Amino acid sequence: MNASVAARTRQYGVMRSIGMGAGQLYKMIAAEAVTYAVLGCVVGCVLGLPLNKMMFQFLIAGKWGINWQIPVTSLLLIVILCFGSAALAIRRPIKKIGELSIVDTIKLQQ
Repeated sequence: MNASVAARTRQYGVMRSIGMGAGQLYKMIAAEAVTYAVLGCVVGCVLGLPLNKMMFQFLIAGKWGINWQIPVTSLLLIVILCFGSAALAIRRPIKKIGELSIVDTIKLQQ
């Protein structure tokens, strides 16, 4: 998230110079972080659950005869951590852009 914001710092400075407020900028960066988190969770579940089932059946079910169940607790923990890390990831870029003046933000080369 930090790299994504750093790559577009100049664009954010231009948007601020034409009237975008700090609140709007915060919402835009937060929306991007939430989008990354949602897509990461969806792709992780789509790819991870079948892989988990296959490995469980190969390694555990064949030896001990235990049936595979969807790991709901693990999935909830992963989703909570994903959204928590997204919330933490937006704090630093927002603070950095908010501290710079609009002219400095536009001039910043990263």
